[in-house]
Amino acid sequence: QVLAYFAHFCSLLHLEYLAELASIRQRRHSAPAKSLQGSGWALLGLPVKAVFGRRDGNQGGRKMLPGWQDVGSEVVAFILPQTLDAERLRFNSGDSVTVSEKNPMADRIGDGIVMGVRAGL
Repeated sequence: QVLAYFAHFCSLLHLEYLAELASIRQRRHSAPAKSLQGSGWALLGLPVKAVFGRRDGNQGGRKMLPGWQDVGSEVVAFILPQTLDAERLRFNSGDSVTVSEKNPMADRIGDGIVMGVRAGL
């Protein structure tokens, strides 16, 4: 019974995550990057502070949800501007984001999850 309960909510969380990614992609395709930045949906030109915690896919026998491929993961820390007004941002810890070098429409690196937002760090 516990397994059925877990499976039910795990699949709901999976569907919610997929809906959130679809929303991000739709927003990304419907407005230019500068407009997204102005409305708090994007941060542009952030330098990388550190990359750590690299884990290659399928290590340690990690189980993935059906339909998901384990491509590995890593944590990336970006340097946020001192003048950043975090209250204007439309995303916060736990939200999904798209990471790219220049233009998420052309050179998307991957999708990620915000772990924290603090200006000047």
